[in-house]
Amino acid sequence: MKIYWNGTSKNIIGSKIRQLWQEKGLFQTALAAILAKYFNISTNTLLEQKEADS
Repeated sequence: MKIYWNGTSKNIIGSKIRQLWQEKGLFQTALAAILAKYFNISTNTLLEQKEADS
C-alpha cells in the first residue's frame, strides 16, 4: 500500500494499518469490504491490481 512519497519512504502508514487489522483478526477481504462500503465502490474495484502496481 503506497500512501505517498515523503522523500525517504513510499509507505508511511501501511505497515501500521496492516498490524492493526491483523490484531483485530480481519482478513484483507474483510477490510476491503469495509473500505468499499465507506467509499461506495465495489470490492472488485478496490482489490483489483493494476499492472503499474505490480
